Amino acid sequence: MELGLVEGFGIAGLAFLLKKIIDFSRQLRGGDIDGALTQLVAWGGGIGLFWLAASSMAFAKVDIAGFLFSDLDWASKVLGGLLLGSGASFISDRNTANDDTQSAELPRLFALNKKVAKLASKAARSKKGS
Repeated sequence: MELGLVEGFGIAGLAFLLKKIIDFSRQLRGGDIDGALTQLVAWGGGIGLFWLAASSMAFAKVDIAGFLFSDLDWASKVLGGLLLGSGASFISDRNTANDDTQSAELPRLFALNKKVAKLASKAARSKKGS
């Protein structure tokens, strides 16, 4: 089998997905709840948008590697959405990393890390007091 441009993009997309899965695992392990929830939103949004596009008449005749968008099965739609969400998240990370002035910095989607830290601190103090 010869790899063409479409297959090359597919493999690159899987690499983006793997990178974001690793980042997501690190965020969970490190307690970065905001980052992990933001990644889940990116994946969910990617799946929803990809599914919507595949179900719409506007994209019905779009051909991806010999398959019409409208003929994709549910697993292909989910994978396409995960790839879309991971790609968008990767681009966002890259834009933020390339900006020395922090002009690309965005506010956190969720502000849970500080709240969780406060709750953990309160719990630890009350545990010491009892």
